[in-house]
Amino acid sequence: MLPHLDPTTSAYSLENAYVLMRASQATYSLDRESYDGRLDELGMPNTNHKWIQSQFDACFVGWTDDWVILAFRGTANAGGWVSNIAASIPAARPRDYYGKIHPGFADALDVLWNELFAELSSPSHQGKKLFVTGHSRGGAIATLAAQSLYYRGIKPTAVYTFGAPRAGNSTFANRYDIAHHYRIENDRDIVPHVPPQPLFAHVGERYWIDPNGAISKSADAETPASPVILAALKASALPAAVAVGAPLLGGVVSQSPLASEFFTDHANTEYAHWLWNSLPEPAREDARSTPYP
Repeated sequence: MLPHLDPTTSAYSLENAYVLMRASQATYSLDRESYDGRLDELGMPNTNHKWIQSQFDACFVGWTDDWVILAFRGTANAGGWVSNIAASIPAARPRDYYGKIHPGFADALDVLWNELFAELSSPSHQGKKLFVTGHSRGGAIATLAAQSLYYRGIKPTAVYTFGAPRAGNSTFANRYDIAHHYRIENDRDIVPHVPPQPLFAHVGERYWIDPNGAISKSADAETPASPVILAALKASALPAAVAVGAPLLGGVVSQSPLASEFFTDHANTEYAHWLWNSLPEPAREDARSTPYP
């Protein structure tokens, strides 16, 4: 059995981060049995969640008597990755967001929006604590979803994103209304460096997993511009993405010229491992018995 989500706190919690990373992993499930099993071990039997899917993106709303999780899937096909790269100029959508946002991520949310909003607006969820999460592209969509929900009177208790790209420009980031957004980034994960500054800016508090696996709050709210990563991004990642097509961001390993430690560090299994490794021993032992990596 996994550690339990604590809905009583909006502050950063390692246990909550781990549970929400596992919820994000469930969105990558390749079959219904794995999906149901992953959610069941999080305390959500198959009567307590709703799967929502478009051509390229997906999310689920899952719940107990005390809390609701909204989790978005990251990139899992070529179409999703191409929109990440090609639509890298921020665009204004004044009806929905302050400042400017990444139109590819906003379009992804738009297609999922009606179903997820209808579920979250259900009287059965009123008064429950809402946690919004996502890994990779799913983290960027989660960021926009949290802001959109806030506009419409549904205020998330906290947002946890893992290896997420930037979702909007500095005006969007400066006026982002979610007070408790925690952005976890793994060592040399290259994805938090895109889309690039200064056109885009991150939101929330940054928690960094260092080369030894230790997790700590970073003094830098923005992702530091590592010369090594930026050189790799410029010389290898973007040209390769355009020329080769799409590695499966969010998967374990990309089988393309992009396969490197920068993308290995982006794998959802890497995030789950280091969060698990940092849990106190009783919670780590509870999670050790899970059949899912």
